[in-house]
Amino acid sequence: MESKINIKEYLNLIEAEFGNNIDGERILKLTKSKQINLFVLKNIYDEWKNNLEKNKLNFFNYEKDEIKDALRNLMNELSYNIKLDKNSTIKFLKKSIYDCVALSDDPIGFIKSDILKDPEYSISSLQNRSKYFHYYKYVFDYIINIFPERDELFSSINKIEFKDESKVLWSEINSSLNIDLEEIILKKTEGESFLSLFPRDIQDVKDLIIKAESKSCFEDASIYILKRMREEYKNNPSDEKVRKLLQKIYNKYQ
Repeated sequence: MESKINIKEYLNLIEAEFGNNIDGERILKLTKSKQINLFVLKNIYDEWKNNLEKNKLNFFNYEKDEIKDALRNLMNELSYNIKLDKNSTIKFLKKSIYDCVALSDDPIGFIKSDILKDPEYSISSLQNRSKYFHYYKYVFDYIINIFPERDELFSSINKIEFKDESKVLWSEINSSLNIDLEEIILKKTEGESFLSLFPRDIQDVKDLIIKAESKSCFEDASIYILKRMREEYKNNPSDEKVRKLLQKIYNKYQ
């Protein structure tokens, strides 16, 4: 039986195989996992979108339909002209492997968080995001079909008849990569460990954490999450569980 290697060794092998200047076509063949390769493209798109948001100038009207269409057309053109150097390839691939494990571990939580990443919430933005999901595409189909208000998104997703594709996805990740996945398996008890801080059920707590982590900065995230805690914890950030939760959220911004 072939022994597994750690993720650092795997990334070194990919680096040696592909080298510099990887284009979009080669990204789709980067690994044997279609989902990981699609997530590499998704993470490139997300970084471009985030940089665009950060660098918007307040004397331009970015909400005008013509400007939105122009930016979409630009992104479409850029998607056919991707060029990654060695370091960027490794960065995006590593994140995409972690994302695939996270999708397998908690698909609904991952998709909720992923939708909130996009500052734009529209049918076209959901359609675009669904292109990067080989698994759980039915979740996007459902949301696009009913298209709820943004503040009703989570409750709408929670009503979906869940079809578990995690075993197939996990099998794909495991067979496609010669990696010891134990080092990056996520814990499923995350929401449960913070349940006592809130007057809510487990699903609501998980949703609160996702929403907090989608805020533009840690300060906004911490204010959001502290306001929703039980009274005895709201003004007690030194409590061990409160500190652990705030540290977890803080790490998302690093």
